[in-house]
Amino acid sequence: MKPRSKETRKRASFFAPLGTIATRKHNKNLTRWIKISLDDPNHHKRWKLYARYVWEKAHGPVKPKYRIGLLDGDSMNDDPANLAHRSPAAKRID
Repeated sequence: MKPRSKETRKRASFFAPLGTIATRKHNKNLTRWIKISLDDPNHHKRWKLYARYVWEKAHGPVKPKYRIGLLDGDSMNDDPANLAHRSPAAKRID
């Protein structure tokens, strides 16, 4: 079986159904992140980090310039108890 090309993988990611949960690997530090495909108000599909999605479902929207931190540093653990709403001035925790 021939491996899929980079362009084919991009198209597959673009055409994934709404609600698809996938992982993404950050190349610099080899960290894996979970993302989910959502429908935005302009009827375009976009990807959002799953941790941010979980936080918004549990606590409401994230304030501008704030971010969601992971208390245990495990990027694959998106349990609401592991998430923290961090200000831009707060020390980086993950």
